[in-house]
Amino acid sequence: MVVVFVVVFIVSVLGQLVEMERSGLDSEEFLEKLRQSTLKLREMEHNLLAAKKDVANYQEMLEQSQVSCVVVLCGFHGAFVRWW
Repeated sequence: MVVVFVVVFIVSVLGQLVEMERSGLDSEEFLEKLRQSTLKLREMEHNLLAAKKDVANYQEMLEQSQVSCVVVLCGFHGAFVRWW
């Protein structure tokens, strides 16, 4: 059973090597593309983290403004009740 797994793995790796050769990528080109992809991934992760922080800040601002609005409305209601 293990031998079958090893053979399948070797065939898979050989297939990937053949595909790389067909696509014209040598190891240096492949490594450069991998490096560029890694940099893009890190940049996207950084942007995602910044967006999550923005969302949290806006949510906090919204909650604070809702509390302020309730306080103002309660004040108006109290003044209106006293006037009425």
